[in-house]
Amino acid sequence: MALRYLLGIPFVNRADLLHRAVESVRALWPHVVIVDNSGSGLDPERWPVPIIRPSVPLTFAQSMNLLQRRALDAGADVLLFMHNDAEACGDTPRRLLALVDEATAAGRRWGVAFTNYDTLAAVRVDAIRHLGEWDPALPQYFADNDWYRRLRLAGWEVLDTGLPVTHHNDASSTVKSDAVLAHANAVLFPLHERYYAAKWGGGAGHESFARPWNDAPAADFVRQVRSSPVFHQLAATYETEEGTLLEHADELTMLRQLQAIRHAVWLAQPRRVLETGTAKGLFGYVLAHLVPQATLHTFDLDPRSAAAVKLLGDAYPSLRIRFTAGDSRRTLARFRQPGIGLAWIDGGHDHETALSDLRHAMRLRIPLIAVDDMAMHTVAAAVADALAANGAYREMENPFREGDSRGIAFLRLAETHAPA
Repeated sequence: MALRYLLGIPFVNRADLLHRAVESVRALWPHVVIVDNSGSGLDPERWPVPIIRPSVPLTFAQSMNLLQRRALDAGADVLLFMHNDAEACGDTPRRLLALVDEATAAGRRWGVAFTNYDTLAAVRVDAIRHLGEWDPALPQYFADNDWYRRLRLAGWEVLDTGLPVTHHNDASSTVKSDAVLAHANAVLFPLHERYYAAKWGGGAGHESFARPWNDAPAADFVRQVRSSPVFHQLAATYETEEGTLLEHADELTMLRQLQAIRHAVWLAQPRRVLETGTAKGLFGYVLAHLVPQATLHTFDLDPRSAAAVKLLGDAYPSLRIRFTAGDSRRTLARFRQPGIGLAWIDGGHDHETALSDLRHAMRLRIPLIAVDDMAMHTVAAAVADALAANGAYREMENPFREGDSRGIAFLRLAETHAPA
């Protein structure tokens, strides 16, 4: 299969340098877009590649997040990006693509391939799925240090290709070409440097944290949702010794599970969600904190779940809940709702139910399926059987699996369309 890719070039000023950058990647023009963050705007008629003009200018980090989302939505394998003051030499673009294609075919777990650092770079979309967005609080400088540190910590290989790319004006042309931007950068650079050091427990090259902020914001979120009166009301709807989200688990498991759910929501950006195993409505409760508006179709054999659903719907009217009582092996068979963006499958305790729920989620071609309770042999076997029977899905890495005593698996529908 040919490598599917997108090349994005963020732009603020120096159209003369942008012209040289675009010309240097002429062979890739069918896959190139420019993100126009300039004040006056580029004339699309004068450029050989499409222009994306955001409604307001984006920072560099925001531009990277836009390009990442386009690569994800287009089903690309690789996102290439280029500084607008860079110029690829000779056949560097073709050679860069060939090198990452070879690394992929060889089974190497590469995440980014540099040329002259990232003046022209290739990022593996699987790594984007794993790591998530660039930090928008670091609009330009230190944003690269942050994302590449996360990449290395997650075990992705960095390929230093050494391919020739010229970086004009000794880099930082955007700031050097605008006195206002240069003045603002002189003020903001030390502030962003301090932010980076606080986030990682030390400055660039002297970091001490293995996870951003040493997991403090995620732990605060767990405490926040578990201290709410709504949580306590949901937890008290009925008594159970079975493990439920936010209950009957150690603190690290609860932390990792909420991080995984947040990550799944970022990946899928769903407006409609399917859940099996409603129980006390705690997945819907977390979802209400993560998605401004959504419709949740939830299924459970236990009729006591209806009380939790009623309570949850009253507390969060922006979350539209459709509850179906009964055995999901039969009720899901009649479910035909299109456009489900994310499924949360409570693994439960038996192989047959877990496998049935997975098969129905796959029948609906839900792009991302999260399966809880992977620590149970019956659930892990059901996932293996479902994947063996449906080649359209593959398991992708859960970056928050370590420390989760229950375990969540992510199953992704493989894209079949080529990038625009």
